[in-house]
Amino acid sequence: MAKRERRERSKAGILDSIQYAIARSSELTEDELYMLHAASLNVLMEVGVKVESEEARELFAEGGCVIEGEIVKIPAHIVEESIRTAPSVVLLAGRNPKNDYVIKQKKVSFINFGEGVNVIDPYTKEYRRSVKADLERNTRVIDAINVLPCAYRSVASQDKAGSVQALHNMEAMFHNTTKHCFIGPDGKDNIEKIIDMATFLAGGREALKKRPLVTFNLCPTSPLQLNPTATDALILGARAGIPCNIISMDLSGATSN
Repeated sequence: MAKRERRERSKAGILDSIQYAIARSSELTEDELYMLHAASLNVLMEVGVKVESEEARELFAEGGCVIEGEIVKIPAHIVEESIRTAPSVVLLAGRNPKNDYVIKQKKVSFINFGEGVNVIDPYTKEYRRSVKADLERNTRVIDAINVLPCAYRSVASQDKAGSVQALHNMEAMFHNTTKHCFIGPDGKDNIEKIIDMATFLAGGREALKKRPLVTFNLCPTSPLQLNPTATDALILGARAGIPCNIISMDLSGATSN
């Protein structure tokens, strides 16, 4: 019992340290930044992450992580090595090479907002649910705006079945811009088909790896959970050479502070 209490107190102390550092994020010293990093490493090892996908847990185990049921505990040295070996430059290729965008240190750009589900019809002024034609039209606008180097799926094709909506979203974007596209692939079957679409446009799998035309948006469940939809996108995306944009999706006051 005493050991369990010490562990719980340790977890509480780690979380208190993180909250304190975040509260002072505008004035953090180098020592405080390191304290935040060290506390994060402790959370990943002592608390761990709930990983629902068996395939993802197997990959974590192969990488040296500790598996306890659905909980994956990630040692600090694995996190540090992953940070050290992460690429410092990432190519987000456009179908037209003039629209290539390169992510690198201290480079900042803008992208349109995404995930919209309602629109004001540009012709009737009606406030309604978005449809595929809206995404096609919006994507053409994004394609014409020079300060937006990439195209984010702006609204959803809600006139299409939910199970294949992501495929219609991808088709609408690929047909209306030659910029790099960001999209939520939504499920393993859709992920595989979107990779096939991008492969066709790139001219083959190896060509796609060299010039990835799409980035997958994926959302873990805060706090500290990885759902199968997120891990499927990570695993299949990594194998195809497709970048993944991980969105924390925490809810202030509920799943985060």
